[in-house]
Amino acid sequence: MRHIYSCSTMPLCRVMSAFDALKTIRQAGFDGADFSLNVFSDGENAPLRQNNWRQWAQSVADCAAGLELPIVQAHASWQQSIAPDFTYAPPDEIYARTLEACHILGCRKLVFHPLLLSRRIESASELDSIHAYNVRWFGQLLPLAQRLGVTVELENMFDFPHLQKPGDPPFPYSDAEMLLALADALDSPQVGICLDTGHASISGADAAQMIGRFGQRLDCLHLNDNFGRISGVYEDLHLFPASGRLPWQEIFTALKQTGYHGTLNLEVRAQLPFQSQQVRLCQLRAGREVTELLAQQAGF
Repeated sequence: MRHIYSCSTMPLCRVMSAFDALKTIRQAGFDGADFSLNVFSDGENAPLRQNNWRQWAQSVADCAAGLELPIVQAHASWQQSIAPDFTYAPPDEIYARTLEACHILGCRKLVFHPLLLSRRIESASELDSIHAYNVRWFGQLLPLAQRLGVTVELENMFDFPHLQKPGDPPFPYSDAEMLLALADALDSPQVGICLDTGHASISGADAAQMIGRFGQRLDCLHLNDNFGRISGVYEDLHLFPASGRLPWQEIFTALKQTGYHGTLNLEVRAQLPFQSQQVRLCQLRAGREVTELLAQQAGF
């Protein structure tokens, strides 16, 4: 079986237009794109916050079609968090716009970060409250997602603000069980799971075991590498596969064993925004080739 290889536009869209980012991914030899709608929802001047946001989304869709580069998945905004006292706030309008923009792009998979508490979590009861909040919040988005035919893909997280102390409860949605519990509670065919391999590594989780636990519910991937949790530095490096310490043979073997048939999507950043265009293209081409080789070596 020939797998589709796609790449995130996120780092490229920080330094070039959405259209040039898509062209770059196509020139680098990818079959599809992971479009970063979150970049275009951030700030009052963002395209998704303007009155003509639907026209803008259609222009991106037209560009992708002209390049014969399907947008196979996208990333939603992460503007909201849970208030320290758990006061409930429904999804902002930007999330409805993001869902509809995903539909306009011809994309059916939209990755969401679960909502997180903006302070340290000190008790299991607070984990329960976070879970209940997310069930209510995503539950409000699902009717629109269902009407648009867009699947809400829940992504595993890690303790990026370094809030938790030894002996505290685990950081929410950093393991397979809590993410599956959220998907179970939402109980909808419009809910899937996205595994970020780098997040799993930083959390100390075994990415291959997580793939096995998710099984057929694993719907999309953020493939990237790092060196695990390193105190005092930013660990979420988003390196190309085989540039860090993740066990890629085990990861691809697990994908094979679970029968994963989705896109092999690179969510890499590394130094891409700071390189010349020629170097970017070389790195992206090499990253795709290395990922394909790793998959082949595992018989995937």
